[in-house]
Amino acid sequence: MNIQWARTDASARPPQPPAAAREPGDPAWVSATIEKLYRSDGPVAELRRVWPQRCGGGFEIVNILYVPNRSFQIIGRFVERSTAGGDTVVALDFATANDSYTRYAEALRKALARERIAHLPEWEAVARLFPEDHGLPNLAVMLDLPAVAARLGCELDIDASWQLLSYQPGKRATLRYRLVPGQPSHVGKLQTGDAAITCHRRLRQLWQHPQRRFRMARPVAACPLTGARWETFMAGTGLQQAWATSQPEPLLAAVMGALANLHGLALNDLPALQPGTVLERIRRKLVRRLEATVPTQALRAQELCQKLQDRLPEPEPPVTLHGDFHLANLLLDGDNPVLLDLDDMRAGAPCYALALFASRLLLVSLHRGDRTRQTLQLAARMPEIYRQQGGQPIDSSRYAWYMAALLLGRQVMSCIRDDAPDREALVETLIGWAANALHHGRFGGGEN
Repeated sequence: MNIQWARTDASARPPQPPAAAREPGDPAWVSATIEKLYRSDGPVAELRRVWPQRCGGGFEIVNILYVPNRSFQIIGRFVERSTAGGDTVVALDFATANDSYTRYAEALRKALARERIAHLPEWEAVARLFPEDHGLPNLAVMLDLPAVAARLGCELDIDASWQLLSYQPGKRATLRYRLVPGQPSHVGKLQTGDAAITCHRRLRQLWQHPQRRFRMARPVAACPLTGARWETFMAGTGLQQAWATSQPEPLLAAVMGALANLHGLALNDLPALQPGTVLERIRRKLVRRLEATVPTQALRAQELCQKLQDRLPEPEPPVTLHGDFHLANLLLDGDNPVLLDLDDMRAGAPCYALALFASRLLLVSLHRGDRTRQTLQLAARMPEIYRQQGGQPIDSSRYAWYMAALLLGRQVMSCIRDDAPDREALVETLIGWAANALHHGRFGGGEN
């Protein structure tokens, strides 16, 4: 998860409905299950019985993937015991139509190793012990530390290990390696198809660009046969942590300087990101997910989607976009920003990057209840700060459109996907900010 949600005591959440009353993908049941996992209760106890030698110590959630009325997955690790040089990671796939027996049989049929599949009938869940994933059959290759060290050209420490950073079953996984004595040394990423290889080629082009002034991980190696790539590990202070403890304006100026530099670097063959593409994703996913989780806001979101369509901006000369520019993808090395996870670079409007960063800042600030008014003011001034740090002038109406679109399409969606603990209040406020931006034609044009 990219947002460090502050989970409250389970008593503050909806009670768990009886198993027989659970509807497919019911949001209250999802919330209660997540709370039980945070208390190392419920499914975790079942996992310890199934794999007693592997599932010891506390349980830590790595990722939550919740699509109302369709799928609900939790990726977690047992943090006090490791095996085979790395984490004990479990993927839990909860059935949304009381069909876990069918899913269990299907998982066994496709399994690379059947002993890494378990059925938790009380929870209507199928558990997969990492690296079991028929959609990413080369995951085990990423855990072969001697082979990885040989590919990267480094000696292997006797205590070499790996740790899972992020994982989406069947799609991608990111691991951090400590192959040599001391600090972690590399990060490895596995994706489907040729995505990792294409990304490696683009990152090499960016790394070698003579006008690049920001820090980034050095792309080291890629393997077309497995769909994996590796880069150097970058140490530093997470920007989300720094933002909570530092003066935000100088920090924002440094970040905007790095962003402006990236936007000024021309790269070849980047896929285009157009305003219509941004809007289509919102229209396809947002309203029906709100109907299942925060139905009081569904009609309001639908009306805003129509206003976004009516005010769709014309395409403009594209720049090189990070693709996923937000707090979790930035580090600070002293006062210098380090750009991480440049896996999804696009060619598009600079407004997109500014609005994505600003809207995520607002969500994090709102969730924490910390400096929200100041963050709103900084979000309104972000185009000006960006221009002062070398970026091109930003049209206020374009910025307002992208802010509204990304408050809806990224931040509201994050609240749903991660089952944010204060989801209803967050969604209502985020949608209010989006409506205000569209109404005034600029972000900060009224009382946000």
